[in-house]
Amino acid sequence: MNTLIINLVMSLGLSEDEARIYHSLFGQQSLSIYQISRLSKVNRTSTYRILDTLEKKGFVHKSPKAKKLEYIATSLEWLELRLKEKKVQTEKAFETFQENLPILKARSKYNQGEINVIHYSGKKEVQQLLWNSLKAKKVLRAFGFRSSREALGLNFLLKWWNEMVFRGFEYRMIANPETFKMKFQSEKLTKKKFFKPNYWKIRSIPESALPIQHEVLIFNDTYSILQWNSKQIFGVEIVNKVVAEQQKIYFDFFWEKAKPYLTHS
Repeated sequence: MNTLIINLVMSLGLSEDEARIYHSLFGQQSLSIYQISRLSKVNRTSTYRILDTLEKKGFVHKSPKAKKLEYIATSLEWLELRLKEKKVQTEKAFETFQENLPILKARSKYNQGEINVIHYSGKKEVQQLLWNSLKAKKVLRAFGFRSSREALGLNFLLKWWNEMVFRGFEYRMIANPETFKMKFQSEKLTKKKFFKPNYWKIRSIPESALPIQHEVLIFNDTYSILQWNSKQIFGVEIVNKVVAEQQKIYFDFFWEKAKPYLTHS
């Protein structure tokens, strides 16, 4: 039953902590913040914030009968109605997807010979695009742009960095000086932990010589672009040997002109 309720409300868009807090209230008359935090195993500070979010979403509300601040879960009938609405929305979305599948395929993937172009949109999809770069066999070349933490989150980047160090291929990055400042300030990199001399080689190039406006990854037969702003994040992955080789030549040309970036300074 525990897993059932949690999975049901997560299917309605709740995070794991939100679902655990909702589950702690499910079937109860009313509970205090302390009781909810203890049952859900979510710290009390987060519990306050999450309850406020759940109340706005309609999943919980304050108990009108309690003398002190207590919460109760919204009725089972309300949850049933939400699930029915979700079912209708999903069925309608699937019908629309099926009707437009030929158009979507044409826009998301273009296949001609050995050319494969895939579009990524949103945080989760672009995280997958970046994760794909771990398939690099010998060298991963990259043009760095701003701080990837803005778009992908620091926890994901730590996981990606650790996995890259574990796999042991060489990582070469070229970036403008301001980008390096931003990366080290916002990501707070532990230089000894991540920048291994044998694997990590990073160089700086003035923006006047090469203004870098988006993140680029080049490895194997793949050329990827990542771009983001405050409203959206997207990426494009091109799998083609000719394109990748040409971009490697382009990268290596600027690699020779760029200067080593001193991570210990």
